[in-house]
Amino acid sequence: MKVIITGGSGYFGKNIINKLLNNGIEVLNIDLVKSNIDHDLLSEKLIDLLNDEIKIKNPKNYSSIIHLAGYANLEEANSNPFKCLDLNVKMTMKIVEFSVKNNINHFIYSSSMYALGKHGGFYGVSKKSCELFLREYCSQNNVKLSIIRVGSLFGGDSNESNGIHRYITDAINKNEIIYRGTKNDIRFYIHVRDASNSVFEILKERKSGNYNLIGSHPVKIIDVFRIISEILESNFSVKYLQENSNKHYKYTPYNYENIDRVYDLKQSVDFGSGIIEVIANINKKWQYFSILMV
Repeated sequence: MKVIITGGSGYFGKNIINKLLNNGIEVLNIDLVKSNIDHDLLSEKLIDLLNDEIKIKNPKNYSSIIHLAGYANLEEANSNPFKCLDLNVKMTMKIVEFSVKNNINHFIYSSSMYALGKHGGFYGVSKKSCELFLREYCSQNNVKLSIIRVGSLFGGDSNESNGIHRYITDAINKNEIIYRGTKNDIRFYIHVRDASNSVFEILKERKSGNYNLIGSHPVKIIDVFRIISEILESNFSVKYLQENSNKHYKYTPYNYENIDRVYDLKQSVDFGSGIIEVIANINKKWQYFSILMV
């Protein structure tokens, strides 16, 4: 099997690529930057997917496209609505058209839980628009469409753009976490390896459908910080700004108009173990930085 992945150099993308490579799947990663993954089955092509023509060798040899590229940051997307329109909607249309023209008949689209409700601002609207367009376009062109909506990712190899990583970094270095919402906000955390494993299973199934990849249990933000505090053995302070915004959901992304099945995740990493992974990774980075500064 040969698969194209767009935006594979990001956090989620690299984890998916490693999962595919470890299972003998040949991967072409199309992104603005390389993933820095070294593997015989991986090839990479630097393309501006929005502005450049997509030129790859023998595209019809690929059986599936996993489309991750686009705006991943909700705040940035909402600050730049027209750029969000280009990167999330226009680019997605271009990729699926490429898929149809080259008889690549399985399209996996990375949407968002914000596509299910009335939150998320322009980011949520862009994801919802993509889903509507893709359903119609793929239906008319006999392409199997798998829409994945992933909860809040976390894991040991995350960076500062990841929420859990940022909370732990602030707790360690500033002894304080500043959270924009309220202590009762609820999130659906899922370890990045479990999410990547699910994408692999969806790729093998090659079935049209909507897949909500979320953790087994919702968790309150205040409990997230309690778990981090207990593992770190630290009494850091938490400041809740309690911002009243309809951009982020407080308790659930769902509304009664959107009811989709939650994919039966084969979770292997519980929340506490995942937190320990993140802490270990952050400590390793800071130890390395300290050595360089000596």
